[in-house]
Amino acid sequence: AERTACQTTEALQMLGHADRRAAVQRCLAALKFTPAPSVSVEVLGLWDTVEALGFPDWGARLLHKANIRPLTIDVDTPNPRYGDQLCNVRLALQALSIDDNREWIFTPLPLARSHVFNGCPVPDGQHLLGTDGRVLPGRLKEVWFSGAHSDVGGGYADSLMSGVSLNWMLEQLAGTGLVPAGTRVREDRHGRSHDPEDGLLAGAGYHAIARNIAAWPLAAGQQPEFSGSLCVHASVFERRRALALQIHENAQLRLLQAQSVCLEPDTTDGPSAPQRLREVIGGRPPCGEAPQQRIQIEQFPACKGMQ
Repeated sequence: AERTACQTTEALQMLGHADRRAAVQRCLAALKFTPAPSVSVEVLGLWDTVEALGFPDWGARLLHKANIRPLTIDVDTPNPRYGDQLCNVRLALQALSIDDNREWIFTPLPLARSHVFNGCPVPDGQHLLGTDGRVLPGRLKEVWFSGAHSDVGGGYADSLMSGVSLNWMLEQLAGTGLVPAGTRVREDRHGRSHDPEDGLLAGAGYHAIARNIAAWPLAAGQQPEFSGSLCVHASVFERRRALALQIHENAQLRLLQAQSVCLEPDTTDGPSAPQRLREVIGGRPPCGEAPQQRIQIEQFPACKGMQ
């Protein structure tokens, strides 16, 4: 009976979050284990968490690279290899990379998506979700920064760009009392940004594609509290006004200031699902007569759902 109540790890990975949790509880009950009570995580601080574990959808990516099928990258499809729910978190912070060009394999895992709350217990108003099931204002802060994955999260010895996101994180932690106010590290908002595709695997194992940051805020899986909004750090606007955009940096959005921008399909890398989008620029009104999608580019901390 104990064996039949417990599934293999591989079988559990095929289940959705709620079903997986129920299956684990049945197994523990059969083994007569009493689960420890749930604990609250005061602060979850993340830097550009990417979906690299297990090479997800590797076959589909190779088919796209060979021009056999459209690019399909969906941040709203849960990865069963991850326990990415936020049920017991009081404050969630994530610094995301604008310019990493490996969406083909290193797709980020945004937090402001509905699937990370699926299967959570009835909200108690003490964690991210209020009793109405919506994310409480200021409890989930997801902010975009210039640079590639390791420019934001750290790892390059020849640049201090990662200090920008670390100082932002320290400021948020100081507001909780976890670090002393004024705690800072060295930073360089105009430092060198790196091309992660510039290496031995360039053009072979990877495939350079900018992140579809213009489309994600409009996808159905975005939590409604953040819908249609892209929250950007002030350093991004400062940097892009001062420096010419490099060939490896994300050109989908100009990101010169906080504003509403109109979008059009981006077919640079062929057909895609969901559709890749880019800012309408050059020789045309910002938004023409034809119905077009638009997003609001906002500057932290004055971002939708984060105040």
